[in-house]
Parts: sequence; structure tokens; C-alpha cells
Amino acid sequence: MIPNNFSYAELERILLEVKELNFHFFRMNDFCFDESKKQCYLRVDVDLDPSRVYPILDVLEKLDIKATFFFRVFSPNYSPCSIACLELYKTLTSSGHEIGLHQESMVAADILGLDPLDAFKIQKVLLETMSGQEIRGAASHGSFYPLNNQDFFALYSCEELGLQYQAYELMEKKLFLESRYVSDSEWTNWKAYQRGKLLLDDRRRPEIHARETSLLYVLIHPETFSNRHSFESFHSAS
Repeated sequence: MIPNNFSYAELERILLEVKELNFHFFRMNDFCFDESKKQCYLRVDVDLDPSRVYPILDVLEKLDIKATFFFRVFSPNYSPCSIACLELYKTLTSSGHEIGLHQESMVAADILGLDPLDAFKIQKVLLETMSGQEIRGAASHGSFYPLNNQDFFALYSCEELGLQYQAYELMEKKLFLESRYVSDSEWTNWKAYQRGKLLLDDRRRPEIHARETSLLYVLIHPETFSNRHSFESFHSAS
């Protein structure tokens, strides 16, 4: 069988190596502006199946790493109000992780005939109510719909939305434009950006990029990772 480059064991090895390079891990709302520290911001977008968060949590707990987990409210794949999700929010909170909103305001507004701001407020209030955490930040969900949810942040400032940050900008730190951004969003390959520009054909893992920067921004998705292969079955959290 083809080796699984996105196994939980491989994720643990990658994050451990980043730690051993003297990086300090931060949740998105930690806002560390101490440039004398090597910083890694770890973001987890829960797109499809919240039950797959638990093995990721096991890895993070073992390495004593905190992260920010962004949840959808309008997902067709899971309900943010389910008992399974409520249990997960409680576990994340008790473990010291941040919960953020994976917002889909532009798409939802277009489909439902709403003002994008109203669509955003629905998501934020519901996730705060369900999770018990104040939602301080939001990350835009990408989809195949012909609208870009990230365009929402061109319409409203974080202050107007009652947020401290949106995921590509942390306060005055324009994180995406200042960091080495490494993402698993191609599912079977890593991709990377340097100061906002795609590094063409660069499939290197985060710990390799960590040797070339002091500001690392890593995005992962629970659905990308597995023990042996991506067809493993997990109990749905819907």
C-alpha cells in the first residue's frame, strides 16, 4: 500500500520537529507580537466531520500544543447543534483550545436572500450559544459556489463584526502576508505561500518550511488525516 503521508503519526512527527526548532505554538487569538520568538499559529478548519477532530486532539495533547478550531454553522455535513458537537466544544474548551467561526456569509446570503451581515450574525450567535465560548475570530470557508466568502471582510471590519481578528489578519499583524503559510487544503499534498504568494510546485511539509522562517502559519483539516488511509470510517458528529 502507498505510504500514508497524512497519518496521525506523521502529523505528530511534523509538529514535534517544529517544536524542536524552538517554535512557540499559538492559538489564533494569542496575538504574539514578540518578534524575538519563533511563532507557529496552528489553525484547524472543521469542514466535514467533527468526529475526526478527536485523533488530532490526541496528537496536540501529547505535544502540549494549543490550536484554534473553526466550525461551520451552515454545513450540510454536520449540525453544530448536535449533542456530539456540544461534547466536542466542551472537550476543546476544557483542553485550552480556541473555537472560531468558519464563516460562509456571502454564500448563505446569496442562497437565502439575506444581507451578508445578517447571515454572519446568525452564525456567530449560534456558535457562541452552542459552544459557550466568545467567538473572537473567523476564518472564511472555501467552496465550489461561485462566490468567495473571504470577500465578506472587504465589506466589514472586525470591529464592526464584534471580532478581534479574521484568520488572515491578527489585529495589526497581517499574518498571511507576513508568514510562511503551509496548508493541507489540496488533501493529498501540502502547498505553501510566502508573504501571500504561492510557491509553485512546493510540496514540502511544514517542518521543512520552518527552517526558513520565524513566522509559520499552518492550516490543517481533520478529514485529511487518518491512521492508515483516507477511507477509514469515523462515527459522524451530525
